[in-house]
Amino acid sequence: MSEWMRDSYASDYYTTTEAGCADCANLTAGSTRVIRSGDWSTTAYALRAAIRDGQDSSGLHTSFGWRCARNGP
Repeated sequence: MSEWMRDSYASDYYTTTEAGCADCANLTAGSTRVIRSGDWSTTAYALRAAIRDGQDSSGLHTSFGWRCARNGP
């Protein structure tokens, strides 16, 4: 299952962001969010977590999911 990210999607984000940032999250407002990895219908190459794309987060997607995470103990 592809995973939704908190980041807003911008295709050129990593080329326009300062080098060496500690937390490179793109928290600007927008409905297009980053998804990472692939799902059952993608190629093996797309299963890598480094693969990212943008999708409209206002619709339904049967191949996208998310996981809860927290920072701290």
